[in-house]
Amino acid sequence: MYLILYDISNPKRLKRVAKILNRYGRRIQKSAYECEIGKYQFEELGKILQQIRNNNDAIAAYYFPGNSGGDRLLQSTPENSPTFPFDHPKDQYKKKEKIIKNSKTI
Repeated sequence: MYLILYDISNPKRLKRVAKILNRYGRRIQKSAYECEIGKYQFEELGKILQQIRNNNDAIAAYYFPGNSGGDRLLQSTPENSPTFPFDHPKDQYKKKEKIIKNSKTI
């Protein structure tokens, strides 16, 4: 899995980059995409993005080996917004179990 982040200064190029990345992955934030693509697709995507960007733009890609990027340590939604510091999900389950064990029924 590739994580692609970008900061594009021109609104027209910004829309174009987002439109292209939508074909390769799924948007996880305004300027961040998860892309489940292979090496050749990534190289193709890189060539396309290089043609669009200029010197004021920043595009970064991070590779996470393994199937589906491995374990996701944090998934946040507006209904379930985490606070700092983030806990590992396994620790969160332990906390919930502890609270349930210690709670009293009325």
